[in-house]
Amino acid sequence: MGKARQILTRQKAVQNIRKVTRTMELIATSRFKKSMDQATNLRVYTDALTTIVHKLVHSAGAMIDQPLLQAGAGVGRDALMVVASNRGMCGGYNLRVLRLAKRQYDELIDQGRQVEVYAVGKKAVRFLNFHGIETCWQRPQFEGGLPLKEVALITEELKDRFLTGKLDTVLVAHTRYVSASVQQPTLLTLLPLGEPQPAATAKQQPIGRQTGAKDYDLLPDPETILSKLLARTLHIRLYQAMLDSIVSEHMARMAAMHLATDNAEEMIRQLTMQAHRARQASITTELAEILGGAEATA
Repeated sequence: MGKARQILTRQKAVQNIRKVTRTMELIATSRFKKSMDQATNLRVYTDALTTIVHKLVHSAGAMIDQPLLQAGAGVGRDALMVVASNRGMCGGYNLRVLRLAKRQYDELIDQGRQVEVYAVGKKAVRFLNFHGIETCWQRPQFEGGLPLKEVALITEELKDRFLTGKLDTVLVAHTRYVSASVQQPTLLTLLPLGEPQPAATAKQQPIGRQTGAKDYDLLPDPETILSKLLARTLHIRLYQAMLDSIVSEHMARMAAMHLATDNAEEMIRQLTMQAHRARQASITTELAEILGGAEATA
């Protein structure tokens, strides 16, 4: 019976683990739905804003006068923001995006460039510290995402450093949510913005009815309006990248915990069969001992 008791003890431990993984799966599912709604709603706003900026740039013909759309000053310094999660238990979500960030960092260093690293999430901070990479800005707490105001502050700082010629590019390593089965580590070029491209939809309208035709009257002047809209676009693009990372994290955790729960259930089934076999073997042994004793006394 000793072996049977050991198996039953192990089975109970696995059952407790199954309860934990099942609970974590349900929590991740609830958080996924909420974050997915936020990301979807923001994407509609982002696409509309990008379309408006695209039209304004062409109708005003002022793209060449907008430094946010142009290449950096060539000072040999770049900024790299790494977005990961606070917690694990989400499969390879963190590892994939952190490896992407490390490869990009190594490539820039090999090119003789200086890199300013910005870390979002505990996993990103620990990974960078482990590899001896110093960060100039950290935001370890990233459980529910960063407020838009805080995103605006960091984007304003990055924008100012770009406009004053202290940075050539600003890159963001994050995870883009594609579908329930695909979360893709992505390197986003935040600055320079380049020419904004409108969302590819069936309802997309031409920029103008004729070449050079104006769709908008810009007051007080095109450059002032475009500067404000481009700065807003910059904030929203970074915020969208972080929301996508949050959605991807919850989706990855749902999948990982679902797989862990299935594996626990399969292990429980196997342990149950082993316990039954051990019990039957013990009973058979006891019966054989009783029959042997009876024959010896006969």
